[in-house]
Amino acid sequence: MLDIDRVSLRSLIEFRKREYVEGGHTLRDLRHRYVEHIEKHVKELTYPKLTKSEVKDLEHQFSQESEDDLSALQQELGDLKAELKGDIIVTILSTAAKIATSLMEPVHHLAGVITHAGEAVHLGGTVSSRNKFLTARAKLLRDHPMAFVYELGRA
Repeated sequence: MLDIDRVSLRSLIEFRKREYVEGGHTLRDLRHRYVEHIEKHVKELTYPKLTKSEVKDLEHQFSQESEDDLSALQQELGDLKAELKGDIIVTILSTAAKIATSLMEPVHHLAGVITHAGEAVHLGGTVSSRNKFLTARAKLLRDHPMAFVYELGRA
């Protein structure tokens, strides 16, 4: 559960500003999913025949599920970064190789053609890695109701 007292007004304002930039609909969706998560819990608590101990159990269960979801999200995002680290290393190595080749004296005319053709491949690989990461990250955020809390913490 989000402890709203621990979130500064500035953080909330910055988060809401991020909702209005391009792609902000994702953040708005995260906020709505978080609210739905809480509403579902409140609905469970309003069942008239619940005993005090059942309410306490539901509260504990909700708290534990929320903490677990947030932990799982953080773990999955970390795994995603680690998984894509290989792509980033390849991109860095190919950049270094491209720079090294462009500084060397070409042995024949084909060397220049190969170097220029590699620029397009290098740029495409960089864009592809970034897009793969952003797409996978957005999917992970959509799959976790606590993603709003995670993103709010980054604001």
